[in-house]
Amino acid sequence: MEVISVQSHVSFGHVGNSAAVYPMQRLGVDVWPVHTALLAHHPGHGGFNGAMTSPQTLRTIFDGLRRLGAFEQCSALLSGYLGSVETGTVLIEAWQTIKAAAPDAIFCCAAVLGDREEGIYVDPALPAFFRDAALPMADVIVANAFEAGILSGMEVVDLETARLAAAAIADQGPQTVIISSVPYALNGTTHVGNLLNEAGGVWLTYAPLFSGPAKGAGDFMTSVWLAKYLNERDSVSALRFAAGAVKSAVELSAVHPMRELAVTAASDQWHDGSSDVGLQKID
Repeated sequence: MEVISVQSHVSFGHVGNSAAVYPMQRLGVDVWPVHTALLAHHPGHGGFNGAMTSPQTLRTIFDGLRRLGAFEQCSALLSGYLGSVETGTVLIEAWQTIKAAAPDAIFCCAAVLGDREEGIYVDPALPAFFRDAALPMADVIVANAFEAGILSGMEVVDLETARLAAAAIADQGPQTVIISSVPYALNGTTHVGNLLNEAGGVWLTYAPLFSGPAKGAGDFMTSVWLAKYLNERDSVSALRFAAGAVKSAVELSAVHPMRELAVTAASDQWHDGSSDVGLQKID
């Protein structure tokens, strides 16, 4: 299996491709990363030390991959942080060429727009780009609860609103919709859920809420889900595995000296699937 992963890259920490490439490789998937930004670290550490990759440079990189025959070998295109509509346009152009060369390839699009704490932290025109251009072409859409609210036009505050938002997003084209960070109350305890909507039904994974400063959990989960799905073609099993992987990494991150997501340090735990999470079919 081969994946072209189009996301930001940080030298320090684990977000974007720095949270996605190693997990997919660890799960037996070859990854060809295309970096939409080159940064020293994620902005949560303060400052923006680095630069965005220009749309022209991205086109040149994609053209080089095409010339090598990589598009014909591509099993999936994974996209994350784009930053601007111009970068998104290059991504869609590349996907159209990839799909023509590899008809069985899938497009897994993480709609990176922002989160509840920080609001939208990308080009304000990107939400419309995702709704108008990306959703109709993507096979899989992954969004956190805040992003799903933007894409669906309804605020996601609990399981029921997440279910409705996922259905609304699915109506726009994607066969599979995954919404992460869904607030979920179970037996009086606050949990965090990941909801999956597809033709076979609606499923939810859940685990007790574990707060921490580490960034990149969404990028990590999406990459693990995609790799597991490509290997087994079972989206529900892949989600349970990916949610367990995030649980392992986030828990270990709490004692990490630099408070970064423990993608590497927790790799033995998440790779063997030992961190279990709840799973239920809700529709």
